[in-house]
Amino acid sequence: MKEEVFKTIESIISEKREAKKYPLIVPFLYLEKAIGRLPLQELRELYTERKVDFGRTINDNYVEIRTSLDKRTREIDLHKINQNDETD
Repeated sequence: MKEEVFKTIESIISEKREAKKYPLIVPFLYLEKAIGRLPLQELRELYTERKVDFGRTINDNYVEIRTSLDKRTREIDLHKINQNDETD
């Protein structure tokens, strides 16, 4: 079921991208309409797996697909790159 929820989020974002409607986020209301219920447990699991992020608009909460690493992970990766450059 978790994969089905993720694919639904991807398809809604893809439709918005094709229609050039930005931002590329999925309000909970759209997700609830697409699936028939609000899949909170599946969304929590996707969040703990670092596949999606949440946010808040004026009227509703939203979910978006995580596209980049968080700041701490980026800093660790950059530090590794810099260490490799220094040893060369």
